[in-house]
Amino acid sequence: MVMLDAIYHLATNTAVHINYMAVKFTLILLILFLTTFWVGKGFNHGLFSIILGPIIFYIYYIFADPTLNREIFKLDESFGYIFLHILVFAISYYVFYQITSNKNISKKIKIAGTALILSLTIVGLDSAYELLKTQLITNNEELVVKALNFDTTLYFIFSLITIIFISYYYIQNIKLKISTIVLATILLNLLIFQDLTRSFSTILTSSLPQLLFRYYTK
Repeated sequence: MVMLDAIYHLATNTAVHINYMAVKFTLILLILFLTTFWVGKGFNHGLFSIILGPIIFYIYYIFADPTLNREIFKLDESFGYIFLHILVFAISYYVFYQITSNKNISKKIKIAGTALILSLTIVGLDSAYELLKTQLITNNEELVVKALNFDTTLYFIFSLITIIFISYYYIQNIKLKISTIVLATILLNLLIFQDLTRSFSTILTSSLPQLLFRYYTK
């Protein structure tokens, strides 16, 4: 959900800010965890989370102290952003719920959904690494929000979706499957960004989501 939201902000040239992204991720984690922990997972529980999350985001934006020059960098204070957040929250929840709970879903659709979720997660973690690195090096918020690029991010995502789909469809051995995706992510990252340190950071950012996904969905 956070990565879909970030793509929108990159496409519309509005700020992708590491602190706000961290808040969004934390709120999503808490809302989904506490809802499923106390009540369970299902259509009604998902609907509750999808609506509650953006409302809490909006309340946060209203009362949080600005950390950017709002005359230059527009964020999510507009009430209309609630509906954008509901949409991306709904897409994320629906895809994940379908591939983990729908027993009648076809193999290709399940793998495509898995590829979408994993690719967004991997690119999201890679983007968080780049934002945090830029923050620590420059300590300049206005440089940090320019660290990501829409075109390269989109290219990275679609390339990963293709790689993950092929790997999950044709490779049966789980260790070989994960290793193939990790190696491909490293090479793809190096090709796109030409940053050796960032490329090797994808050893963690590409393997961890796969291991967690494997553990919680097997």
